[in-house]
Amino acid sequence: MSATLQALQDIWLSRDARERKLLTIALAVVLLGGIYGLILDPAWTGLNTLKTSLPAAQAQQAQMQQLAAQIQAKPVASGATSQASLQASLSAANINATVSATAPWVITLNAATGDALWTWLKTNNTNKTTLKRNANGTWSGEFTLEP
Repeated sequence: MSATLQALQDIWLSRDARERKLLTIALAVVLLGGIYGLILDPAWTGLNTLKTSLPAAQAQQAQMQQLAAQIQAKPVASGATSQASLQASLSAANINATVSATAPWVITLNAATGDALWTWLKTNNTNKTTLKRNANGTWSGEFTLEP
């Protein structure tokens, strides 16, 4: 390795002072360009991208927090809910279903249109949902309302 360094030093010293100065300036320009291209420009571009996307991400976060608060504030079917009131709400939504006699309420769909079912499900908290789409486009299956 010292032989390589010695050869480079000999080449460097064989240049006159003006040529060494120009080569030093050229090397500095190449190094500065490399630093800019590899470090500064990507960082600057990333910063500008974040500046433009951050307000949209914050707005989306606020909307999601608002939706989460609405979901948490949504009333859960209570133990006071009766089989008759559930059956009445299903009938009012034009959903053909039967409700179990005791809580947790197991609701068995015989045939329900997607729109009616979706509207009813949006206003009621359900879990343990097992639904399947019939050939005629209606839905059948079971879901549970916990008291």
